[in-house]
Amino acid sequence: MLIPFEYDELLARIRKVLKQEERIRKVPERINKGGLSLDPISLQAFLHGEDLLLTQKEFTLLLLFTQHENRIISPEYLYEKVWGREMSESENAVKVTISKLRKKMGETEYKITAEYGEGYRFERAEKAKG
Repeated sequence: MLIPFEYDELLARIRKVLKQEERIRKVPERINKGGLSLDPISLQAFLHGEDLLLTQKEFTLLLLFTQHENRIISPEYLYEKVWGREMSESENAVKVTISKLRKKMGETEYKITAEYGEGYRFERAEKAKG
């Protein structure tokens, strides 16, 4: 019997599709952090029920922060994950986007703090170091 495809190739493609489906299923419907609520499917964030009207990059940054709460995240890592490529010389794009995100978040229980020379941390305001 003649098979019009390579068995190993078919198996590899099936595994790839299954992995993608597994990743999709792992995305929670909502992420709640105090008054913040993120909907990863619609890419929307709400503060006490009000839409923050975030850009895609702002939302992706906030999602990364909520997934790594209380951990320092380097600007290089953030740039790679949000912009999809390695950071060139300046982290200015990260700084500007975080600044806009902070303004849109306003007063909430969570803050994004800068750790000099290391990166940024998303934490509860009472733990924030300023």
